[in-house]
Amino acid sequence: MNNGENQYPQMTYKQAVEYCKYWADKIRYKGLDLLTTDYSEVIGISDQLAYALYMQTWIDPQKYYPLYRVRTYAINIDNNYTDRASWEKLLELIDDLPEKYGKNNHPQMTYKQAVEHCKYWADQIRADGLDLLTTDYGTAIGVSDQLVYPLEMQTWINSQEYPLLYKVCVYAVTVDNDHTDRESWEKLLELIDKL
Repeated sequence: MNNGENQYPQMTYKQAVEYCKYWADKIRYKGLDLLTTDYSEVIGISDQLAYALYMQTWIDPQKYYPLYRVRTYAINIDNNYTDRASWEKLLELIDDLPEKYGKNNHPQMTYKQAVEHCKYWADQIRADGLDLLTTDYGTAIGVSDQLVYPLEMQTWINSQEYPLLYKVCVYAVTVDNDHTDRESWEKLLELIDKL
């Protein structure tokens, strides 16, 4: 592919959502038993989905977070197709994609509310315990998703004005992407305590 990403056709947001739903139907039709074991079947699906999304230069985590997460999972699966939990999460994320998108549609919290949100989920993390969260994908995703998604939708959180809260967001995304990363869970709790 010569001369960069911009030669790849850029979809509209609506087209990208339709594309994801189309491939989600294909994934369901093939079934996860087949897709987690047969590499040749996987490549036909995950490559098509991951590559097309990867080449959309406008999918930005700040503006299009749900679609950005679909892309992240699609790329991860393309690299590790035997991980059934990631396939299941990918389908769930595609099902939850908003038809129309704007970060501004998401309720904006005050700084105080954002801090309370973080403290609440820090308590949940401690209640569940890191031994469970680093080994049980379902529990971890339940916690990390609830923590990170509302934070990611806050248009006002940036590294200049709110460096500590911004760092909390970064670590929340890290554990959401890799729940086995115990050090990042610990760092996340440490940062929330400082808020």
